[in-house]
Amino acid sequence: GLAKAGIVVAGPSESDIGESGIGGTGAAPDWPPALLQRAKGTFGRALKFGVVGCSGVVVNLVCTWAAYSFVFPSLDETNRHGAAFLSGIGVSILTNYLLNAGWTWKERADTQRSKQFVKFAAVAVSAAAIQFGIAMTLALLLQQSYLLAQTVGIGVASTWNFVANNAWTFRQKPQRFAGLPERWESASRETRMPSA
Repeated sequence: GLAKAGIVVAGPSESDIGESGIGGTGAAPDWPPALLQRAKGTFGRALKFGVVGCSGVVVNLVCTWAAYSFVFPSLDETNRHGAAFLSGIGVSILTNYLLNAGWTWKERADTQRSKQFVKFAAVAVSAAAIQFGIAMTLALLLQQSYLLAQTVGIGVASTWNFVANNAWTFRQKPQRFAGLPERWESASRETRMPSA
């Protein structure tokens, strides 16, 4: 087999096992703190996303009110609602993108930005469709206040927006646990070939 061919597959040594505290009497592994640090970073990013989302709600409602009251007063009621809702959605999508790209995920802004923008736009469009559909349904079919209808639509769409962006748009590539010896990852691939 491998021994006859002069190939030796290296594995983790006893010192490696002892250093990481796995299967021996060595010190406890130091990767739990790394997991906690990562969780802390994710929580902080979620808070930033929430702050950006809250600012987007304000922008959305203000633009919806301004568009309904001053920009499209001459339209019939259906078109007036629709134009006002779309105005609020469009402006808030723009401000949310700028803030998220420049603050929430600032450290990833220069990695595959074009792909992230396409994903962000796709999520934003789907969220806008959800918000628009809910708002129009509540305002026109259920005869609710147009601002209340827009607020409910914002809440549902924002939930979808967070979940989709967190799991897809700005997903972080899997990383090895900090603290595990790096030579473990390549040990199984190290070989010693016989000299010529």
